Amino acid sequence: MRRSLFGRWVALACLLSTAACYSYTPIREPVRGSVVRAVIPVRSAAQGRGPEGSAVLEGTVVLSSGDSVRIETRNRQQAGFMQEMLLVDTVRIAYDDLIALDERAFSPSRTALLTAGIIAGTALVAFGITSVVGGNDGDGPGDGGDPAQRVGPGTDVFRIRLPLGGR
Repeated sequence: MRRSLFGRWVALACLLSTAACYSYTPIREPVRGSVVRAVIPVRSAAQGRGPEGSAVLEGTVVLSSGDSVRIETRNRQQAGFMQEMLLVDTVRIAYDDLIALDERAFSPSRTALLTAGIIAGTALVAFGITSVVGGNDGDGPGDGGDPAQRVGPGTDVFRIRLPLGGR
């Protein structure tokens, strides 16, 4: 029971974190500078063999003419140990070849939901820690606790000096 509940919470957190803050809305004609997601068909080299698949490109619109759209995509690749390459490609796609074209927009409701989820998750973790680790009755803040464990004006302070130089 606990394991499946934990798995559901992890799945919900992953879903919220990947889908939050932005939403995609279908558009017909993109505006220059907007971030879009284009779904295009992938055709096999041997026509007629197997089903047609699709690929998703996400990038910034560079130019939108009457029959096509040009999208600048950025892709990071690991070139070696501690080296990265940033590949910038500009792709021209005819509107007739598009399966879908969606524009990315900020979503305040998704952002609020993600924020509320993070706050609730943090509160649940804090509550879980206090219920597991917790203290004894009467050890709450402001009641003084055990005088032997108090740190305050009556506590001795020790200094330790370490030689750190040529002296």
